[in-house]
Amino acid sequence: MDNILYDLYKSCCNFKTIHNINAFVKNNQDKLNNEELKILTENKYLSHSISIIAALSIQSAFYKLRRLKLFLYRKTIPHVCGLLSSCFYLYLHNLYISRNNISKLIILAEKDMHNPGIGHTIKEMYKEQDADDYILLRNKKF
Repeated sequence: MDNILYDLYKSCCNFKTIHNINAFVKNNQDKLNNEELKILTENKYLSHSISIIAALSIQSAFYKLRRLKLFLYRKTIPHVCGLLSSCFYLYLHNLYISRNNISKLIILAEKDMHNPGIGHTIKEMYKEQDADDYILLRNKKF
């Protein structure tokens, strides 16, 4: 549990780096080799389905709060809070999945030094931005 919470914390702290790497991968999809393409397109339907259901349950919990006397004349506040919190949860889930993909690409780049692809560039980008977190991503077990 500590590892997941720490991963979520580091995902929030490094969101600019993760966003830059995601944009770099999107712009350079033609340079991906087979292993990197397999990592980026692997099946994550279960994880995404669970996160969407959790976001909908967060939103419905806030929707039920509007029945309280506190929100008697302010019925839009629970809707807005529910929408914002569910969107934040989905964004955090997206960052977490992207961070795991970056970690897998870094591990793949460490294994295959002579294999062409963008893994080496991603490794250097992440090492330049956050060296401490790079060491943790490199040693991460899946």
